Amino acid sequence: MGNLYTICLGGPPSAAITLSNPSMVSLIWTINSFIVILLQAPISTWVLKKINPMYALSLGTLFIGGGLCSLYWATNFVSFSVSGIIFIIGEMLMMPTMDSTVSRLATANMIGVFFGLANFISGLGEGAGNYAGGQLLSFGTASLIPWAVYAVSAILISLMLVVLRFWDPIRFALGDQRLTDSIEGRANNVSWPLKRGQRAK
Repeated sequence: MGNLYTICLGGPPSAAITLSNPSMVSLIWTINSFIVILLQAPISTWVLKKINPMYALSLGTLFIGGGLCSLYWATNFVSFSVSGIIFIIGEMLMMPTMDSTVSRLATANMIGVFFGLANFISGLGEGAGNYAGGQLLSFGTASLIPWAVYAVSAILISLMLVVLRFWDPIRFALGDQRLTDSIEGRANNVSWPLKRGQRAK
């Protein structure tokens, strides 16, 4: 994901061309790195403890899409920096959540397989995404088309993640207490008449 942002930031007209001092581009990356060092731990803790993983992934996707899309309007150091901050917050929301979600979905004896498969799919997706994103930029960064596609894609993926949040297998694997209570309640309703009949004998 960061590679796509690098492509977008460096594509013509790049930040190095737009900014009066091209060396300011490195300062943008320095600011992003400082924000990661400062905020990654508290954001990870807050996300893992307070937010459903599917909502965190959905929110992270929106931030990443917003960071990419906002580059269309970036014309100076401040606006480029804001775009970078929005994008990096999205990555900070997603990275720890993905690892945590995979570990919660996997069974103890299959956790290695789950992580291997997740990393394989992630690599394929990142490669395909970077290629598709780069091809979209062939329309030119002055065109609204690539930026609109980034925004619409982020919204659609975000909505899909929210919908998956309510899919029973995902809810059960992620420990949704209301679903667990509902399943246990249905089990009790079935077993109670059976036990009652047994006593009647």
